[in-house]
Amino acid sequence: MASWRGAFKGALATLLWSVVWFMIGLGIIVAAGLFGGMKFVRGPSGIEYMQPESAIMIPAAVIGVFIIGLGWMAAFYKIQHEIMAEAAGGRPGPGTQGQPTVICPSCGGENLPGSRYCINCGALMK
Repeated sequence: MASWRGAFKGALATLLWSVVWFMIGLGIIVAAGLFGGMKFVRGPSGIEYMQPESAIMIPAAVIGVFIIGLGWMAAFYKIQHEIMAEAAGGRPGPGTQGQPTVICPSCGGENLPGSRYCINCGALMK
């Protein structure tokens, strides 16, 4: 089980990486607007204003939002995996790379040798 300190450290890291991915996605959208995504249109009063070019801005917005979402999920799962690995003492999960396992007497799940509690059901290992 991860400590509160580890959980808050992971939350902060996820937040910071989320900001990075948000800036990258937003940068794509803004760059598309600056380099061809906007056109000047003369209004009814004769004043020119900028209007988004939908053929460029819609795909740029979709790509930007996709990168923001994908980047956030990647950051979340990467940090979550690091927290869980740290909580397990840097060891991979049971049954990986030919490691021996200990069977839980309550549910029959595989656990690492020396585990105090079952990772499947939470029962105390005897």
